[in-house]
Amino acid sequence: MNLQTRNKLWIVLIVIFCASLAYSFYYRIPTAVDARAYDNIGWNLAQGIGYLEHPDYYFNTPALDDGIGRIGPGYEFFLAGIYKIFGHKIWLVWIIHGLLRFLTAFIIYKLCLFLFEDYGYREQVGLLAAFLFGFSPDLIILNSMLLTETFFLFLLAWTSYILLKTLDSPNIKSVLYSSFLLGVSFMARPTIVFYLIAGAIIFFYRNKISYAFLLFLFPIIIVAPWAVRNWNIYHRVILTSSTGGYDLWVGNNASATGGFDKTNEIASFRRSNGIIASDEKGWSEYFSFIRAHPIKFIDLQLEKAGIYFSMLRPTGFWDHLGKFEKVFTLGASFLWTSILFGFGIAGVFLLGDETKNIFRKRIFILFAILQPLAVIPVIVETRYRAPFFIFLAISVAYVLTKFYYDKENKQKLKYIAAMSFLFLFLIIIWDLAGNFGEVISRFKNLI
Repeated sequence: MNLQTRNKLWIVLIVIFCASLAYSFYYRIPTAVDARAYDNIGWNLAQGIGYLEHPDYYFNTPALDDGIGRIGPGYEFFLAGIYKIFGHKIWLVWIIHGLLRFLTAFIIYKLCLFLFEDYGYREQVGLLAAFLFGFSPDLIILNSMLLTETFFLFLLAWTSYILLKTLDSPNIKSVLYSSFLLGVSFMARPTIVFYLIAGAIIFFYRNKISYAFLLFLFPIIIVAPWAVRNWNIYHRVILTSSTGGYDLWVGNNASATGGFDKTNEIASFRRSNGIIASDEKGWSEYFSFIRAHPIKFIDLQLEKAGIYFSMLRPTGFWDHLGKFEKVFTLGASFLWTSILFGFGIAGVFLLGDETKNIFRKRIFILFAILQPLAVIPVIVETRYRAPFFIFLAISVAYVLTKFYYDKENKQKLKYIAAMSFLFLFLIIIWDLAGNFGEVISRFKNLI
């Protein structure tokens, strides 16, 4: 990296950090819903009360507390560590979130250098990818809330980078490093298990059996104490949190919309029986629904896929924003996500057509595909697309760099980009056809 590139990188990273802080401190968004839950659990942990969201009600009956039903426990322990050392200072979490975004953008830059090692403009790709990720309106907003996304995206980018390097040129040290990151990431969000399975399969396929087993070492070491603790309290196997079955039930039933819209039956059952019983029933209801309504189940997955990729689902419907601010935020989110999805999907196809360093690029594509596959079968909400943004930002940066520098293949690039945007347009039509009333109702209050 020459001095000019280093200076540009520092400017991009520092501005990303400052933008994140400016938004957080300007709006000072109060904790609510999930953010309040994470904050409560983190503060209760820091005080030594335990992993509880409402200890005043459920200290002696933890199975009825919602704490174990929140995504975690990685982020909650992250908050607890901050609160234990510095006290219950939410503004400090905003600063640390900003630092995590700074580091995530830097890791994305490093990932680009490795992925495009054979490409003469790899540094330009890295700088643009870091910029596209860092200034995504969706991610700036999420960074200002006590939500798991900022923490998990940092771990996801780090794990993706190290695991990609490990799969490309494995040794015991790099496999153990990857194993450790997979274990920590799993505690933040268990969808990372797809990385673990994919990595093990690749090692098996390449006849590196010992590395495949070694990859499971730290996930087992890190998860086991928490799972034992959960067994002693809830008398159930709970590796991270008790949300899987419940979320599958909410996202897959005869009245499901694809989002986190609970039916009266589901909401009533949870109020009466708690999250543990709801999670158990959720698994049963999920498989019963598949057996009883297989066609409806398949149709629902297609509908959720449409919602995931639809540009009619920008972020911006937040209570802390005024009407004009919502319109501006929705417009910025729509523009940014259209660029990310449009050119990003084109970039995935372009990478799949490459011949140099093809193994790295195919693993990168696999990691990218795993992001929607981990979400669509369960529940689709706008912010659940955030992990995909890491890979889209890199793909977009590569496509735009090729557009600028590769004059010979410009027609091919235009064709791929046109097909990608056509795909997105068809997704919008699909989303409107199936969810016209819902889409219109979300926007009508802005008129």
